[in-house]
Amino acid sequence: EGASSMWRWLTWTSISPEQRARRSTFAELSSFFVAQEPAKSWLNDEEVKAIQHNIKRRHKQDVDIDFIHDSYAVLQRLHFLDGSLKSAAYCQSRFGYPVDGASNRLQCSDV
Repeated sequence: EGASSMWRWLTWTSISPEQRARRSTFAELSSFFVAQEPAKSWLNDEEVKAIQHNIKRRHKQDVDIDFIHDSYAVLQRLHFLDGSLKSAAYCQSRFGYPVDGASNRLQCSDV
């Protein structure tokens, strides 16, 4: 997402149009990633068109379909890694105790 707002303020710079588009796309896509639930592996055409329309209406940004798919792939990886880290932390906290499984249906022996 680029430099922090404090750094931009100190150096009198603003975010680039690509950073602005990425930020608005991430804001629209964040509703697809619910904690404790696996994310969908892809978006269908109807969802992409709805996201594209919402970004244009709410954020006054024009983004193409490939940009939305790229942003979704990044957020999907982040969601997966976050869930894996939570599972590993749970298994680490339960080390030596019998456990039923981690939060994302993995066994602690898998972690």
